[in-house]
Amino acid sequence: MAHVSETEKINIIGLHIAGMSNRDIAKNTRHSHKTVDKWVKAYEQGASIHEVPHVQPTRKVTRSIEKRIVNLASGKRRRSIRRVAQIMSTTPTAGQVVPISYETVRQVEHDSGLKPYKPIIKPGLNEEQKQKRVVFARSHMNVEWKQVVFIDEIKLTLFTGGRLGNEFVWAPNRSQVPILGRIKTGSSITLCAAVCYYGKTPLHFIYNNVDASTYTTILEQTIIPAANDIYQDQDWLLVQDSAPYHTASKVYQWLDNHAINYISKHSWPPNSPDLNIIENVWARICNQIATSKVRTLKGLKKIVSEVWENIDQSYIQSLVLSMHNRLTEVVNRHGGSTHY
Repeated sequence: MAHVSETEKINIIGLHIAGMSNRDIAKNTRHSHKTVDKWVKAYEQGASIHEVPHVQPTRKVTRSIEKRIVNLASGKRRRSIRRVAQIMSTTPTAGQVVPISYETVRQVEHDSGLKPYKPIIKPGLNEEQKQKRVVFARSHMNVEWKQVVFIDEIKLTLFTGGRLGNEFVWAPNRSQVPILGRIKTGSSITLCAAVCYYGKTPLHFIYNNVDASTYTTILEQTIIPAANDIYQDQDWLLVQDSAPYHTASKVYQWLDNHAINYISKHSWPPNSPDLNIIENVWARICNQIATSKVRTLKGLKKIVSEVWENIDQSYIQSLVLSMHNRLTEVVNRHGGSTHY
């Protein structure tokens, strides 16, 4: 076996413990791949302390190391704990390369108050859209949101391969999680429903594309009758986004003919899902069904129906009561996206 000093042995085994590949260890230590393979193999087979030092990861880390670990982990994009350990073990901190294990990185992140979050997915906003959001927020501050019905649709997709969206970001709180793009594929089904402070409508399942005629039928058969049952003789306001089939003249005419109050497309700001609380309800449904092994649309419909029925009304009420804070945040961020 090639001559390797005691210090070099410690470095090789330390990098191995930190999760680095043998090839990268060879590059980092400038030993041959064959030499590294032999020492790693000997370590894994339990060679004696005289042959291979059984190096344990350093439990105590300096403040500079802790700070660097937190900087590498916070707001990361596809940077795992193992990857942070590899970076720390191959590049110098304060002029010295210190082998850091996976467990040490995990403990530092935990002790620093970081938590794993999934990235936030939100649409981009241009300056014109931001200005419209501010105008909407200021003009609707005094709306009685308990009298508002929030309606929207969501498309749920069956993935034949591995599930997407399994990336986690370590951050002190949700507001510091970066935004990623969204990918859709596979067979899907669309849901339409509405929620309000006092209840929720039944789910309406859509198996084809949604157009003005389909949407009008959903309003007539499901949404409006349920909302009228909830509010009885009280006035209420319908909130819908600016999707083309929401704002079609046929839909507006039907709403007007049935004396339904609604926010028009001229008032509703574009790209503003954070101002429609049902988006939060959809997100909760998606999270709850994410671990299911359903592979058919029929099975998906069954699971979604069960989750929908079990959503606690107090949760929806908390979302309704957050509307004033959402609008305030829009104004304070000059029209930018909120953390909701």
